Amino acid sequence: MITERNTIYEGVLTPAGWDKLDNVNQTSLFTKEDEDILLKHSNGVNQFKPFLNQKVKVLGDIKSDSRNERTLNVRKITRMFESLQRPLFKISNQFKDMYASNKK
Repeated sequence: MITERNTIYEGVLTPAGWDKLDNVNQTSLFTKEDEDILLKHSNGVNQFKPFLNQKVKVLGDIKSDSRNERTLNVRKITRMFESLQRPLFKISNQFKDMYASNKK
């Protein structure tokens, strides 16, 4: 088993397993490289629930087994916020013009 320490990954935190009552009991990180990495935390899956289906940055130690399955033991997780491609005032001006043309 290979372990890489203090590794940072970015991706979307997704449910990866459910119990009999349809509660999420396992999560994974789907990365930009289309890799699905199982996540573990010493306090359990509840640490990840506020971040489900969110873009996150994760710091931890990753382990790869002989089947090349990877598991990330998470130490820190933070939500990432996307920045807009252009300023908000330009978007609102476009909507204002569109709205004015529809009223005529």
